[in-house]
Formats: sequence, C-alpha cells, structure tokens
Amino acid sequence: MTEPQLEIPLPFLLKAYLRDQKRRLAPRTYATYKETIELYQEFAELRGFGTSEVLTKVSPFLVDFIDRGVSCGLEFRRATGTVMKNFVQYLKDNALADRTEAKAVIAFLTARNRALKDPASAFRRILEELAAQSSDPGPDSVEGKFIRGEVGRSAILFEDYDSDARHRLDPFWLEVGEEACELCEMAFSDYDLLLYATVESQGSSWRIVHFQDLEVF
Repeated sequence: MTEPQLEIPLPFLLKAYLRDQKRRLAPRTYATYKETIELYQEFAELRGFGTSEVLTKVSPFLVDFIDRGVSCGLEFRRATGTVMKNFVQYLKDNALADRTEAKAVIAFLTARNRALKDPASAFRRILEELAAQSSDPGPDSVEGKFIRGEVGRSAILFEDYDSDARHRLDPFWLEVGEEACELCEMAFSDYDLLLYATVESQGSSWRIVHFQDLEVF
C-alpha cells in the first residue's frame, strides 16, 4: 500500500493543526502551541520549503532555529519539542505523512525532550559513550584536566587547566558531535566547566579516549 503524500499547502496544514488543538487545549497551553507553529512557519518561509518537507525539517527547526537562533530558556525549548512531537503525531494519525518517517521523527523528538529534562546528565552520558567506543589510548594521548572554551557546532574548545608552562597542552578542539555541543550550551552556559579525561589527537581535532569526570564552578 502506498503511503499518503502531503499535498495540502503548508500554511493551511499548520492552521488546520492549530484549529484542532484550540478545541482541546487550555488557553495558556494553546498560546505556546500557536507561538511554536508560527515560528515553524517563519522557519519554513526563511528556508523556502513546503509541505513535502514538513517532517524532514523538524530537526533543523528545533536544532538550528530554536536552540541556536531564538533567545529562549530551557523550558520553552522543551515546550517546542512537545508541540512538534504532537504535530507529527497529528500528521501520522490523520494519514498526512509517511508513517515510517513520522515514527523516526517522533523517536528523535522523544530523545530530545528526555535530554532537555537533564542536559548535564545527557552531556556526561555522551562523553562516556564516546570514550567507551574509542580504542585504547595511544602513546601520544594526554591525561589531564581541561577547561572548556568556545562551543562549536560539533566540537568544543578546551585548554589545559593546571599543567606547568613546559608541559602545557595547546588549546584543542574535542570532537563530541552536534548533540553534545547543544547540551553543553544548555547545561553549562553560565558556568565554567572542567573535564577530567584522557584525550588524543586525530589530525586537526582531538577525541576522548577515557572519561573520568566533570566539574562545574
């Protein structure tokens, strides 16, 4: 059986979803839904996409537009994830989207919402997983205490924190992935962060080969 194809113009689809939600939501909750969907429509207009890409653009909307582009707190970020998860479920339940693709997006949104409840723990867990996946430390690996600097898209800049000048490691970019960078900014933007770990160079960037601990101050 062929999955349904989205043919309704995106602005009409979004309005239909809001009408459906307004009937069942309290006014305050509906206001959050309305704000989120209006931001999604603004994002669609900026990126120039329509209904056929409504599912594939959910992740960029939340990651690039909400998390990085909109000045908002953690609570609103969590709320936008809930709104978009319910929107995708609405599309799936009404046969307005490919069911397999919708399930994948819902799984992403569920994981994102879970991480946003405790971004610090989620960040720690990713570092532990990266270290567990790494091979044994090589002869050029460095064990130490490193303080966080700039947070990039998929890597974080760290500096040697307490080595003397003769043995101090130059600042280095630690590859941790986009999700970890987002969580780091959410959890520690107002704090200094120390990483206790063993790291190893891999060309222009570094990888974590043994994770020990994090310290926030």
